[in-house]
Amino acid sequence: YEQNKLIMIASVIASLINVGLNWLFIPKFGYLAAGYTTLASYICLAFMHGIMYQYTLRIKGIKGEVYDLKKIIMLVLGMTGMGLGCVFLYKGFIARYLIVIGIVVGVIAARKKIKEKIL
Repeated sequence: YEQNKLIMIASVIASLINVGLNWLFIPKFGYLAAGYTTLASYICLAFMHGIMYQYTLRIKGIKGEVYDLKKIIMLVLGMTGMGLGCVFLYKGFIARYLIVIGIVVGVIAARKKIKEKIL
């Protein structure tokens, strides 16, 4: 719906949040803080995009939801949890690869169900 100004505003705000958080936390916690501050700014950006999405639907007179926000939130939380889990498993070489092997085996075992859901 060509809401480029809203997207630009959200991007600038998220960038300012990232720079501000980096300014605060990198001197205290080192370069690892940059990753977490970037994650926080991306979360803010995604939240602002969600607000703009709902605002745009309202001003365009579109009833209902185009996206299933509950599913999107669950996917984001799941991916964030897995990412943070990888941080904790960084030094656990064997545990990390056992988990990867378990996921691959699980996907292979459930490939028919996954294919049906995709199609």
